[in-house]
Amino acid sequence: MRTLVRRATDDIEAYSAYLKGRHFWNRRHEADLRKGLDFFQQALARDPNYALAHAGIADSYAILGFYCMMPPTEAFPAAKAAALRALEIDPTWPSRILRWRTARCITTGTGPKRSGNSALRSS
Repeated sequence: MRTLVRRATDDIEAYSAYLKGRHFWNRRHEADLRKGLDFFQQALARDPNYALAHAGIADSYAILGFYCMMPPTEAFPAAKAAALRALEIDPTWPSRILRWRTARCITTGTGPKRSGNSALRSS
């Protein structure tokens, strides 16, 4: 009998850190995005081959760069590296890992101009 759903990690602590990371990532304030990034990194410390944690890091850097909370020249290469690592680990999850905004940011380096985004940068 074939398993229909494959676990992304067998480490419950890594999974818990990943969920906390997504919680803070979804809040979208700079401090929360950075806190989420820390949780994704904690998940990777427990399971370096956890593709979804790499994807969370890619998403975090993409948002930080897109809204100029971090210099895009630093954020987008970090997002791209994390996304490519996630795909290297599990190439069957591209739609989950490389969402449109992440793919656009890391491949084109585009993002909004600094002006007009101050409300998005404040926490």
